Amino acid sequence: MRSAYILKNSQYAYMQTMVSIFAGELIKPEKIQVIARESLENILQLSVFKSLANDYQQPIEYNHQHLPAGVIENSLKKILFSEAIKIIRSLQPIDRNFLNYWMCRFELQNIKSIIRGKYLCYENDQIRASLIPLEHFTYLSIDKILHQEDINEILKYLEDTPYALISRYALQHFEQKNDVFSIEASISHQFYEGLNRRRYQFDRNNQNAIHQLLGLIIDQINLITLIRYRLYYGFSAAQTYFHLFSGGLHLYQQYLQKLSEIESFNQVVDYLPEPYQSLLAQAQSIQEIEIILDQNLIEQAYALIKKTRFSVAQAFTYLILREKQLSQLHGIIKGKILGLNQDAIDMALGNQLTIASLMGKQTGER
Repeated sequence: MRSAYILKNSQYAYMQTMVSIFAGELIKPEKIQVIARESLENILQLSVFKSLANDYQQPIEYNHQHLPAGVIENSLKKILFSEAIKIIRSLQPIDRNFLNYWMCRFELQNIKSIIRGKYLCYENDQIRASLIPLEHFTYLSIDKILHQEDINEILKYLEDTPYALISRYALQHFEQKNDVFSIEASISHQFYEGLNRRRYQFDRNNQNAIHQLLGLIIDQINLITLIRYRLYYGFSAAQTYFHLFSGGLHLYQQYLQKLSEIESFNQVVDYLPEPYQSLLAQAQSIQEIEIILDQNLIEQAYALIKKTRFSVAQAFTYLILREKQLSQLHGIIKGKILGLNQDAIDMALGNQLTIASLMGKQTGER
C-alpha cells in the first residue's frame, strides 16, 4: 500500500509543485473586494498585469482609456493557458486528455462565435475580431472554418476533426430546427456530457472530487438556460427541457423536468432542491442567480483544492479557480474603464456584502 502511495505521489509531483506555486499567487477573495475599490492605475500595477503591457506594447498606466477591445481579456486568458500547459504537460495520458478536453471549451466558444457571425451575415474580419486568440488547446484552422460557405458546411467540416461527435449532434438538430439556439445548445450539451463521461475513467476519489465542481457548473448552466429559454425566449416546456443535459450535482432529471414547466420567475426557487432553495431564496433576477452560484462554486473550489493533493482533481479545481479569478479581475477593469459606479462593480463581482444580503444572511455567517 505504501509503495503504491509513493508511486502515485511521484507521478503527480511536478503537477503538485506547479499547482502549489500558482495557487500561492491566487488573490484571496477578501482581497479582491479591496482591489475593486482601487483606482484603475493602481490595479494595472498588479503583477498579474505585467503581460498586458507586453501585449499592448505601450505604458498601460498612461493609455488605459484607449486599450483596444479584448486586449485585457485576451492577456488574462494567456495567463490561464500558460499555467494550464505547465500543469498538464507532466501528467499521465488519461489525466492529460481530461484536462486538455476541459481547456478545449475556448475553441468551442470560437466555433459558436463563428456560427453566430455567419448566421448574422457578418464579414469574416468582423467574426475574427470576436474570437479568442488560441496558440494552444486548439485542433482547428480558423481560416478554414471562416471560409466555409455556410453553417451546414462548417458543421460538416468539423466531422473530420476531434469534434466529430459534437458536430454531428449539432448538425442533426440544426437540420431539424434551423436555428442557432439549437447549435449552441447542442455543442454545450455534447461537450459537458463528454466531460462527465470522462471522469468515470478515474478512481472513485477523483470521480467524486471532479463531480463536486463539474456538477455545480452543470447545475448552473442548466438553471440559467431553462430560465432564459422558458421565461425570456418563450420556449415550451418540452423545448426548454430538450436544451438541458445530465450530470448535475443537485438538479436531477425530475427537478429539471419540473423546472422546465415554470411560468414565472417566482416559481423557480419553489421547485429547487436544497442547497439551492436556501442559497437563492432572495434572488430577484437571473443576474443575481448567476452571481450567487458563481460565488458558491468559488467557495467550494477553495475548500476542495486543499483536500485533493497529488491528483487530477486538484489540477481541475485550480484551473477553475484561476479562470474565475481572472474573470473577476477582467470585470473590475472593464467596469472601471466604462466608468461604472462602485455598486455596479460590486454586484457584477459578487461582493461578499452583496451576496450576504441576497442570501438573507448576516455577513459574518460566511
